[in-house]
Amino acid sequence: MKGHDSAVRRALHVASTESLPGREQELETLGKFLLQRSQGVKGAPGAAYVSGPPGTGKTACIQLVISQMREEFSSGFINCTFVKTLSALLKKIAEEFEVNLPAGATIEQMETIIHKHLKRKNSRKAVLVLDEVDQLEGGRGQKALYRLFEWPLKLGHSFTLIGIANALDLTQRALPRLGARGPSSEPLLLPFAPYTKQQLLEVLRHRLLSAGASGAFDAAALELLAAKVASVSGDARRALDLGRRALEVGGRKRPSSVLGPANDLDKALENRVGPMHVRKVLDSVFGGIDQGPQLPLQHQIVLACLLLLKRPPVKKATIGKLHEVYSGVCNRRKLGAVGRSELLHICQLLEAEGAVRVTGAGLVALQWDHDEVSDALSDKSLLADILRS
Repeated sequence: MKGHDSAVRRALHVASTESLPGREQELETLGKFLLQRSQGVKGAPGAAYVSGPPGTGKTACIQLVISQMREEFSSGFINCTFVKTLSALLKKIAEEFEVNLPAGATIEQMETIIHKHLKRKNSRKAVLVLDEVDQLEGGRGQKALYRLFEWPLKLGHSFTLIGIANALDLTQRALPRLGARGPSSEPLLLPFAPYTKQQLLEVLRHRLLSAGASGAFDAAALELLAAKVASVSGDARRALDLGRRALEVGGRKRPSSVLGPANDLDKALENRVGPMHVRKVLDSVFGGIDQGPQLPLQHQIVLACLLLLKRPPVKKATIGKLHEVYSGVCNRRKLGAVGRSELLHICQLLEAEGAVRVTGAGLVALQWDHDEVSDALSDKSLLADILRS
């Protein structure tokens, strides 16, 4: 049935967060942390730092726990990617908690007004979530980090801060003074490991079961999908996305009724998504530059520039450094170069193909085998010339 097919696609969408199998321990830790804050437990940490690779359920777990405690907390959520100053951050916080700030207010005045608002009597406690908090690291941003992580010490249990980022050691590296006032001044550290094969299987099975379509995928197909994603990244979002793609591939060759109750069990078994459908999707995404779909020239030039950046003394490929090398390559060969934002978009498209990984800290890492990419690009004169430069 067409409606049932749509339900399966929705169940495999990354935005679905009704439950998070495989993250029971992390959910319990976050729940205990916020419960202690709501109860005013003395000596409990007032802030938490949640870290881990993309697609490991960090943000989803936090959102789920906060939603379960909405009677105790009012919440605000800010992505720090494009917030570079303390002034801009304070204005965002004011918006999240509906605080009116006068025009032209100084940082000290804004902070005082926000603190007074958050400490109002008979109001719910506030919890602020800062996603991609590592974007504030360095310079003025680092001062903003210190200032925000000290708010729970100033406001007591009326305010709780949760920071989210990919880097495991942000607090030790960027905020070493936080523990100077004792253990309670240090944030709770909660690392999220990549999903294992078994955990990804649980996620996929649970999503399908919730849609009433546990038989939509062959067991071997789910095993193959979970094993591949676990070996590459452990990213649940990637697993769900590939599951939807496999559903589309299988749907082209089977009647839509296969996802609904079938009168003919043998027919249903024959037409559900099988290993070959999953394999086709995996080959297109992870198979490599010469096995996947043909990439546009600009995408291939970006891959060539990433290979150039792997040479000493460069150890990290930031978006800024990649754009610098890419622009130089294009200018020398009189090729039209795209801007920095367009380059980031190209990297995101390459990430969707499994070729690179783009982190929240603005770093780009090549995921495909370096030698394989080099050999494939060297078959084309222009790209071979770039690699020789």
